[in-house]
Amino acid sequence: MSVNRVQWRNVQVYDASTGATLGAFYQKGSLTEATSVWILRNVLLVVEDDWTVRFRASGRTITPSGDSVVPGDYDIYSKGSPSQNDNQLDEAWFSRLISRTVSGRDDAFRDGVRARDGKCVISGEVNDGAVWGVCPIHTNTTKDGRKVITFMPNHWRIEGRILDPDRVSDEVLRWHFRQCILANMRDAGEPVFETDFPAGTDMMATLRAEPYGKERFEMALASRLRFMAGEGEVRSQPSTCLFNAKFETF
Repeated sequence: MSVNRVQWRNVQVYDASTGATLGAFYQKGSLTEATSVWILRNVLLVVEDDWTVRFRASGRTITPSGDSVVPGDYDIYSKGSPSQNDNQLDEAWFSRLISRTVSGRDDAFRDGVRARDGKCVISGEVNDGAVWGVCPIHTNTTKDGRKVITFMPNHWRIEGRILDPDRVSDEVLRWHFRQCILANMRDAGEPVFETDFPAGTDMMATLRAEPYGKERFEMALASRLRFMAGEGEVRSQPSTCLFNAKFETF
């Protein structure tokens, strides 16, 4: 069953004049006021006039500082009426399947990354048995000097860690950070899908009950077709050819 991101949000942003919710997110500790102001200005909101954000509990005006965002309610004050960015509301959030290699074609790439890094590039931990280096889906930032920010409660001990600049592409991180904003801060947030299907599980029943069930089924089907086709015609087609604009396989 999919999980709703609303349940763990501890920061809410409102229109001071109407009380309407403009955005919300989870703050574990490393998201700064400077980054939150950048997110509001460049991704989530459209405000025609000058605007300020105030922490409701104290009335303090939030500035683009390096201070951590304090959990609680925030109000946006403006001569005009702030609203969610209509352009950004249409910006695609890309869901993805869990990647499981069964063909063997990716072994050389995987082994090369493991040999190069020798550890997980996100957590910094070394796993002598099976070194891995995949960025968790809800984690990313390049706005605070490649600092890791998590958007959901967790015990990964990676919050605030600075990534090695030679290991992860800045362009990829910037794209992924924007995707995290769209998934976690916009509206009610995008669903966190069920991905654990033990033997005997009715996967189709789960997909039918979850949001975007049809699209997830199409992604799974396309992934299997590409594997069965090898390097043939199906594999050469764009990964979004069977889906609507919000979905893509990686």
